[in-house]
Amino acid sequence: MKKSSPYTNSIRRFLLIIVFMITGILAAAAQTIDIDPMQHKLKVYKDLETQRLFWPKDLPVYVWLSTSPQQTAPKHKLETASIKQQESVEALEQSQINLELSGNQYLRWINYETKDTLLLEFQADGLPPSSNIILSGAETHQFEEVTYKGRGLKAEFDANDEHAGVENIYVSVNGADFAPTFGVYDFNQEKEYSIAYYAVDHVGNAEKVKKELFFVDLSAPVTQHQIVGVHQGSILSPSAEITLSSNDAHSGLATTAFHFNQQEQTEYKEAISVSLLDEGSHMLYYNSRDNVKNEETENVFQFYVDRTSPQTILKIEGDQHIGDRTYVSNRTEYRLTFSDNKTGVGSTHFQINDNPDRTYEHSTISLPSTEGNYRLAFWSVDNVNNKEEKNEQDLYVDQTAPTSTHSFNGTSFTQRGKTWITSQTAMEITASDKEAGVKKIQYSVEGDANNQVYTDVLPFNNEGEFVISYGAIDNVNNVEEKQRVEVVVDNSPPMVTVNYSSSKIGSGNAGDGSVLDQYPIGTVLYLAATDEASGAESIRYSLNDEAKKPFAMPLNFENPGEQKIEIYATDRVGNEAIKTLRFIISE
Repeated sequence: MKKSSPYTNSIRRFLLIIVFMITGILAAAAQTIDIDPMQHKLKVYKDLETQRLFWPKDLPVYVWLSTSPQQTAPKHKLETASIKQQESVEALEQSQINLELSGNQYLRWINYETKDTLLLEFQADGLPPSSNIILSGAETHQFEEVTYKGRGLKAEFDANDEHAGVENIYVSVNGADFAPTFGVYDFNQEKEYSIAYYAVDHVGNAEKVKKELFFVDLSAPVTQHQIVGVHQGSILSPSAEITLSSNDAHSGLATTAFHFNQQEQTEYKEAISVSLLDEGSHMLYYNSRDNVKNEETENVFQFYVDRTSPQTILKIEGDQHIGDRTYVSNRTEYRLTFSDNKTGVGSTHFQINDNPDRTYEHSTISLPSTEGNYRLAFWSVDNVNNKEEKNEQDLYVDQTAPTSTHSFNGTSFTQRGKTWITSQTAMEITASDKEAGVKKIQYSVEGDANNQVYTDVLPFNNEGEFVISYGAIDNVNNVEEKQRVEVVVDNSPPMVTVNYSSSKIGSGNAGDGSVLDQYPIGTVLYLAATDEASGAESIRYSLNDEAKKPFAMPLNFENPGEQKIEIYATDRVGNEAIKTLRFIISE
């Protein structure tokens, strides 16, 4: 059964009431048209072909006698007549014969002597003809007391008469004066018709006026479509339906039919679903036919079935890094861009983890500031409710800065926040980050405002004191607080000091011919080393080419002879001073 909205049903009831009212008014108006028939005098009729004489039954018959058949011959009227009735003869006062029955009538003459009888025959006719209207060429529909006729209606009239025969048929259309029929009548105007007609025979008998009432309906129904459900103009969701509503001003609706594209026509019974149509442009053809076969020109509705969901893209702006997952910071912003191929995007939504989804308001999306894993889901719905499958992006909010440290490749000595090295020692900086990873290490040397990117170990070619500041940045731009290290580059060896407990007593020749200072037996030799930078760390010595020994206590010389002492003084960063003493112990 065709589904209709309450509004549509109300309209139909209203239109139906109007049709009924108009039909009733027209029918009543037609019934009130009462045209008097023409006046037809009774007359005697002689059929020249058969020579039969027809006499109106309601006219009296007078008998005249003549000696000649000529019309001009003298005639003598019989004034009295008698009638034999049950063996009695009664004189009649009237001089005419009154006919009582239609049909064969006889005037009888009887030879009184011979009893020969002569019958003079004529026909008494008191019966009117019977006429009919023959309507053809058009469809007929009866609704209650109203007869509807369709296009192409023609009318003809015929009549028959039992005695004298039909002289003519008279017709009146819609209250016009009666006039003899003229053949075939065409009813090619849409309106109510009241046809009055009757027939008259050759002796003037007229039948009672007959009437035929009908309405000629030449108007086709009017059908309109309405989209029910989700749509935007002529772009329809697959869930939408199309309803057809039809009305007919007169004979009423017989059927409504439709078809899509090149499909076969189908009778409309209920809302038309588009759910089985492919995406794309389609044509709906539909029309209606009324009860007298007036058929509406086919209506065409072009529409588009939109099955394609929108597309939503996440744009990550700011800090981000893709490694084993996507890392972001709490400074990162997220925007959604969306598009739809046909109706446009109606709404866009997003959801963070299992929290309730929210409508995207064309601004940035912010993740919670707490470090950790987050799942950002997002999707769009177009204007005909095509919903995109959820897109999901896993993100890790990394708020922890990397950690860096330094070390020295080579000799170094650290004390009270300072580190002493030599030019042979390089400074190495390393950094680590548990999440997004280290992006770079930056350092600066005090006195230089520009940061430099650390790429390799830092060399120190010149002596002096340097302050190095360094720190790391991870791949989502978390910046480590800079660390500060003081470095003193010490390339100078210690200074060796030698003291004798006795004064020189002279000079003597050494075995190689050189002249050496002489000291007395019992002389004690004191050794010391000083360093202005990292400080002296150790003194070793070798006596007369013996193995080196740490200097732990003064050297006492009790035996005479030539002495050779090699002194090795080392500071805390490995700078070494070598000093050689040669002297002679004498008695």
